Amino acid sequence: QTSYFKGDFDWAKAQLKVLKGATTQLIANDAVDLYLKIIDNEPVDSIPSGLKEFAKAELAFYQNKYEEAFQILKSLFTDKNILANGLIPGEVLYDDALFLEAKILIKQEKYLDAIEQLEKIVTADNQGFLTDDVYYLMAETYNFKLKNPEKAKEYYQKIIFEQPSSIYLVDARSKFRKIRGEILN
Repeated sequence: QTSYFKGDFDWAKAQLKVLKGATTQLIANDAVDLYLKIIDNEPVDSIPSGLKEFAKAELAFYQNKYEEAFQILKSLFTDKNILANGLIPGEVLYDDALFLEAKILIKQEKYLDAIEQLEKIVTADNQGFLTDDVYYLMAETYNFKLKNPEKAKEYYQKIIFEQPSSIYLVDARSKFRKIRGEILN
């Protein structure tokens, strides 16, 4: 991740290729996720993609510098020097930026604002690899932060029926049943 945060995407990809073959599934999954993020968002033919700025925002987030991370993300949507048209729906990085904004807002206990950002991803219908992450974060936020289990149940159900290969499937099913009042073994 260090190479990614520094913006050295070629070196990061080389390291991640090795890690993808790791025996620990968690490490391999993380490596694949980061590798895909890089190859999906790399600048092409010197046309900026915003990936360097996004990596800076992620680093600030991991350092608990939420306001700094949020400002960097906002610049992706508005600074014409980074992206000529700003970050718009349909671009791969759009979902990642909104998802990171939502995670920041949750850390800042701005739960309704976080839900609003997640709903933008769902509305853009470009979720790709993030679909189950978005649904799960929405379900968890509704369930545990906003204390709205009925709304949470809706998103757990989406994972169960629309994302059957999700890593969240077992947990979503268990929480869905608990909300419905079923007795769990």
